Amino acid sequence: MAADPTRRQKSILFLDLATTMGFCEGVIGETPIYGSTRLAPPGSSSDAVFAGAIRWLGTRLQGFKPQVFAYEAPRDPRHMGNKTNISTALVLLGLCGAVEGVANLSGVYDIRKADVNGIRKFFLPQGSPRTGSAVKHAVERQCRVMGYAPTDDNAADAIAGWHFMCALIAPDIKPASATPLFGD
Repeated sequence: MAADPTRRQKSILFLDLATTMGFCEGVIGETPIYGSTRLAPPGSSSDAVFAGAIRWLGTRLQGFKPQVFAYEAPRDPRHMGNKTNISTALVLLGLCGAVEGVANLSGVYDIRKADVNGIRKFFLPQGSPRTGSAVKHAVERQCRVMGYAPTDDNAADAIAGWHFMCALIAPDIKPASATPLFGD
């Protein structure tokens, strides 16, 4: 079914929450902007990381107010083996509360979380790795195939998450791409 060209498409801001946070924002069906930002210097306290997130997102939402704000939901640290610790888990959970609060205060009320496994299943080609460090490389590689040039895995994860949310919200709209290969 073809999309109604007169229908205004929703804009989405997707964040890959971490101390170096990936972001991808844009209107469904258009090419988004993306990147990553370090929220605080390495070794900073959790409150400095939260402050960095609040400052960055508060400023960003003044220039781009999306209809939908989404982020990659944190995983239960009990299922991550030795890849995380309680301090990291608390920072990730705290970032969720900080960014949801900023979005709400900025007038963005459609706030959604996306499961990383669902994002990867949607975004990666059949047969791609789904776990471990290989999956990060697979996401970056898929972004490059689509014409994006993420500077790190945080930006790549945000691009993947943005595409996932676009497909959930407007499945009838062709995904945006950074290369004419996937254009009309």
